[in-house]
Amino acid sequence: MTHSSPEMVMDGRWHWQGFARSLRTQHLREKVNDLMLTLPEARRTVWIRASRDEGAGELHSREHIIPYAGLASIDETIGLIEAIPSDRWINVMLACRFPKEECDSRQADAVADFRNPIIRANEIRQLVADETQLIP
Repeated sequence: MTHSSPEMVMDGRWHWQGFARSLRTQHLREKVNDLMLTLPEARRTVWIRASRDEGAGELHSREHIIPYAGLASIDETIGLIEAIPSDRWINVMLACRFPKEECDSRQADAVADFRNPIIRANEIRQLVADETQLIP
């Protein structure tokens, strides 16, 4: 199946497969960790959000925000992902957290703070894309 957005095709080449591999394979985990550790410590975050179970009466999506501290944070992320039922959608973001209030109050000078996180995000995206292409 072809699609203009590869992340929308959920077969063996789905980007989630490369992402999961990047969290579980030792040398890839270390690459992700090295990239994350270059971000400002107070802003490093893993944000996990999963869909709610409407049938069970859940009113809100499940959400976890983990301060990123190193490989242990990757282990915690894997544990939280595995605890989410397989019939739910899930978003996992490795990121820098910039609270809305801070962005609103610092619009003129916040751009400089975004440069490094944007570069790291692109490097992590490329790592996942490369690993996804390797999956048969």
